[in-house]
Amino acid sequence: MIARWTCPRRSRAVAVSIASLGLVWTVAFGAVVVAGEQGSDQAPAVFTSEQASLGRTAYREHCAECHMPDLSGNEDAPPLGGPNFVSTWRTRTTKELVEYMSSTMPAGAPAPLKPEVYAAITAHILQSNGGQPGSEVFAATTNAVIGQVISGRPVASSHEPAP
Repeated sequence: MIARWTCPRRSRAVAVSIASLGLVWTVAFGAVVVAGEQGSDQAPAVFTSEQASLGRTAYREHCAECHMPDLSGNEDAPPLGGPNFVSTWRTRTTKELVEYMSSTMPAGAPAPLKPEVYAAITAHILQSNGGQPGSEVFAATTNAVIGQVISGRPVASSHEPAP
């Protein structure tokens, strides 16, 4: 067997370089993971505050009689806010909600509402369930998973009584 002589200084320098590289990689990877986790807590904003406000007005006019002003529902109309709504709709998309509403609501109405009215009412429902407004205008074709858009925590300001 051939013995190799290594320089203690060089071995130490290589060990320090490898350790430093590992530390840099760990910090960089950790920052990416933490940034990804912070981003996942932020729900996507798929409607504007103006849409939610218009939707609140349209909801009061076309939906509140059956679904109640606070979105709590009654025996004949399911709740559009709170835990029951969240558990029913969290895995479905905003597009499915708009399609369902536009094909069935308002009950007994001679003609359906315009697509932009359904979009505004949906924005109000999303905001009432903790969805945060942003700069993106919600359209009937917006296809976001509802559970990723809402927090499930009600927003008190969207339940204000009509003036």
